Amino acid sequence: MNQMPDRSAFVTDDGLLSPPKLEPMRAIRAFGKLVQDKEDTSQVFEIIQALSGDSLRKNYLRMLGTAKGGAQAYARHELADWFDNEEWLGQFKEGTVGAAYRAFRLERDLTVYGLAAEAAKVNEGVEAAHPIAWFARRIRDVHDLWHTITGYKTDALGEACLLAFTFAQVPNNGVAFITLGAANEFRKTKMPYPYGKALWEGYRHGKRAERLIDEDYLSLLGEPVEQVRRRMKIETPKIYLSIPPEYRNRFGGATPGA
Repeated sequence: MNQMPDRSAFVTDDGLLSPPKLEPMRAIRAFGKLVQDKEDTSQVFEIIQALSGDSLRKNYLRMLGTAKGGAQAYARHELADWFDNEEWLGQFKEGTVGAAYRAFRLERDLTVYGLAAEAAKVNEGVEAAHPIAWFARRIRDVHDLWHTITGYKTDALGEACLLAFTFAQVPNNGVAFITLGAANEFRKTKMPYPYGKALWEGYRHGKRAERLIDEDYLSLLGEPVEQVRRRMKIETPKIYLSIPPEYRNRFGGATPGA
């Protein structure tokens, strides 16, 4: 298991206390690399870092504006430390979100600490002892759990659709840039599948759903999956699921099933 960076130091010179400047060319270069290798997760963080601007602060303040979100901000759980605790994650019974998430991770050999390591390549400040850095970690750490809850897989289309859903939930220009860029790459394939509609469906579902980022995840993982989807108004991604799995990776010239 990877070890998380030390969070004891308070980092100030990292764009957390004041919005980082927008760097569109940096984002464009990173997206080009992502097209060449969709598994290069560090490029996703490069794009988000380059274009986020003041979005983290705004989304954090929005969280504080709700009773549920404010309670989570006050508790300030470090979700990676819980989610990557195999003993804790192993307690959840079949049919629960926790069990589904556990199976999702095992099938793909995923860890939150691994994702955190990719993020740290771009910005070590994300591990700072600061509330906005904590919020950034929270968004990062729930990504694979949101895959589990929404029904999107980790193929190129599933990742793009989940980002569309995420943008609707916690707006960020970097996330929007990746989603729109992905839509363009899928369009280039000229395949007879509704890629663009699947992405739009992800965005619409994110807008209609309750705010997932405000949830108490230590409790939510014990709930039945379908109960959570009903409670949070998360709809089945029918358009995405209508596209054959072997054609969901036709991104950036990739061949079916790649």
